[in-house]
Amino acid sequence: AQAAAAAAAAAATGQDEMKSAETLDPEKEAKRQKRREYRERKKLKAQAGLFIKAKENPNVYVSGLPPDVTVKELEPLFKRGGVLKVDVDTGGSKIRIYCDEDGKCKGDALITY
Repeated sequence: AQAAAAAAAAAATGQDEMKSAETLDPEKEAKRQKRREYRERKKLKAQAGLFIKAKENPNVYVSGLPPDVTVKELEPLFKRGGVLKVDVDTGGSKIRIYCDEDGKCKGDALITY
């Protein structure tokens, strides 16, 4: 008698689980549909050009440098941020310090990674 009662209880809980699964299915389906619509909107925006990734800019512009700054001083400081490009002309790191006509530093530099 106890085994029959246990089997009936198991069957009842199994039916309850199926009912709860049926109630979750519409919720899951609604979420899936929402995701599909989001992906479609995103794809349309990408096709329209609204999602354009920024182009990578390997240059860092620095201002406010002292007038007596040199490439040798800037190189180890900016190497901490990554590998610097090699200048083809000089063979050193690609760091450009802007100078005026007299050769004095204007206080600006361009570092290229």
